[in-house]
Amino acid sequence: MERTTQEGPTRPYRGRVLVVDDDLDTRRGTEIRLGASGYDVVTAGSAGEGFYKARRERPDTIVLDLGLPDADGLDLLAAIRTTPACRSCPVIVTTSRDPREAKLSCLSGGAQSYLQKPVENGRLLQEIARWMGHGDVGPHSSRIGSRDDPRCVRAAGASRC
Repeated sequence: MERTTQEGPTRPYRGRVLVVDDDLDTRRGTEIRLGASGYDVVTAGSAGEGFYKARRERPDTIVLDLGLPDADGLDLLAAIRTTPACRSCPVIVTTSRDPREAKLSCLSGGAQSYLQKPVENGRLLQEIARWMGHGDVGPHSSRIGSRDDPRCVRAAGASRC
C-alpha cells in the first residue's frame, strides 16, 4: 500500500512505530527519519503517554528509551508485556545506560533488541525492519532476542520471543 500526499505518491507504507523518548529532539529526529523511510510514526514523551499510545495506536514496533521522566522504561516494558493489546509487539530499547547493566535486564524483560545511544540511523532502521519482517537484517544482527534465539517460544508453527 502506498501513501499519497498532495505532492503525489510517497514511499510504500511499512507499518506503525511508536517512539517513546523523553528527549524532544530525539523524538522529532527519529520521527522524521522513520517517516522518510515509509513508517507511520507515533511519539510519546513519557511512560504514561507511551503506555496509552501503545494500547490505543497498536503499533507494529515500539522504540523505547529507558530514561523517562515518570517511570523507568523497564517498568513500561513490563506493562507492555502484560497487556493483551500490545504484549506481542516487538520492543527495541535505546538507551545511554551502561550496557553491562541494562542489556540483560531489557532482553530478559521482553525486549527484542537493545541499542546503545547514540544509535546510528541505519542501525535503527535495520532493527525495525528485522522485527517487522521486511528488509535485510544485515551484518549487525544478533541471535540474542531474535527468532533464532533458543529462548524463543515456538508453538503451532509460529515463534515468539
